[in-house]
Amino acid sequence: MSNLRGTLTGVLDGLIGGQENTVNVRLLETKIINFDLLLNDSLYSKNMKVILGEIEAKYNNYSDREMVYFICVRKKVRFIPKRCNNRFLSIGLYRDEKRLGKTFKIPYSSILQLHDFKEAPDEIKITESRIQFRYDTSLISYYVYDLIDILELNIGNSSKIVYVGETDFPLDRPFDKPHSGMMRAIYKYKNLGNDIFIYYNLFQVTLESIGNYPINYIASNSLLNYMDKRVEARFIQNLFIWHLLSPEYSGNYETEIGELKNTIKSMKEKIRLKMINVSFEVDSECDIYCFCSDLISKTRELSFSISGNEGAFA
Repeated sequence: MSNLRGTLTGVLDGLIGGQENTVNVRLLETKIINFDLLLNDSLYSKNMKVILGEIEAKYNNYSDREMVYFICVRKKVRFIPKRCNNRFLSIGLYRDEKRLGKTFKIPYSSILQLHDFKEAPDEIKITESRIQFRYDTSLISYYVYDLIDILELNIGNSSKIVYVGETDFPLDRPFDKPHSGMMRAIYKYKNLGNDIFIYYNLFQVTLESIGNYPINYIASNSLLNYMDKRVEARFIQNLFIWHLLSPEYSGNYETEIGELKNTIKSMKEKIRLKMINVSFEVDSECDIYCFCSDLISKTRELSFSISGNEGAFA
């Protein structure tokens, strides 16, 4: 593998030496964690830690990627048990901690079709956060946000990104270690009728070299290693901070943007960087993948471009 990497790097060094090049940052996968359920539902917490542990092992052992995560706030959504009947499930989108803004009726049939059940369940149990369908030989259970995601519901909600970070060990940070960004989100937004979420994201960084050749060359940074693992993660994190967050979001803002400028300057020298294209988009109609921030309005396609010139940050 090291010989192959050295060969490819040498070939591409020769090809890109006389031309400008583009770096593309593209989402590979995302996993969403409900912070409220993580603290208050032991089964959810146990399952999520298993899932994150598997992702952590997968990418630490078999690739050169770290996770870049968003801390987001969304308006509170809950099941409304008192409004449910034998045909429909009611979901409420809240304006604040107690006042309902909108309600939605979801036919039970649309849920049961996911499992090819043609008959009504023997028993249905509903709490604000979870619904269970019990059959003679099986039990189907959904949390409210999982159901919204699976059915790709659009209830007019969006995820406001209030913090961007990077981590090699999602089970440690921000779960088991103090995290100022998470604490700020909780204290500022939680009691106003919001839920807190963590979106754990994995990205691929590629170099696109287009020149006077019959072939355009596209190669992953994990193969070429123009940036090491840590620098790549910080690079992606800082790109999103620059695009999404105002200088007031953190005391580290100037340091993070300074890192980004230095990384871009280094890449301009190494690979004659012309443009950076960033793409975060999930193929789903569900509004759990709609984002906004203090700097951008609601969007399903969290994509942007930055020139490789220093003037882009003026």
